[in-house]
Amino acid sequence: MLFIIDRFLKDSTFLQEKICNTGIAFGVPVFQWLLFGVISGLLLYIALFITQLWQKGDIFEVLFLTVIFFGAFSNLLDRFLYGCVIDYIHFIPYFPWFNIADTMIFFGVVFTGVTYIQKKSILGI
Repeated sequence: MLFIIDRFLKDSTFLQEKICNTGIAFGVPVFQWLLFGVISGLLLYIALFITQLWQKGDIFEVLFLTVIFFGAFSNLLDRFLYGCVIDYIHFIPYFPWFNIADTMIFFGVVFTGVTYIQKKSILGI
């Protein structure tokens, strides 16, 4: 659902203020061709990993990685369609613009990390 909302906001004229971010996190510049390769490879890896976790029954990890996958996929679609990532949320001065896809990636990574740490402490690893 968040993926659909993100796509709607990026593709519509509903929002007046949007920026075209050609960089990566926090606007750090990068070569677009390199980014396509890296993100595509990561998405493929995440999809394969999600499949393995699904077969094991690790539902929370599947959920969090799926959120990361769709956030990254939405931003990759932007780069393919527009040559940049469309950012439309900016409410903190001196903080970079961002979008729902960025938020999905952030929270997916945080919750995946928390799940991993909890699993290690439960297993005593």
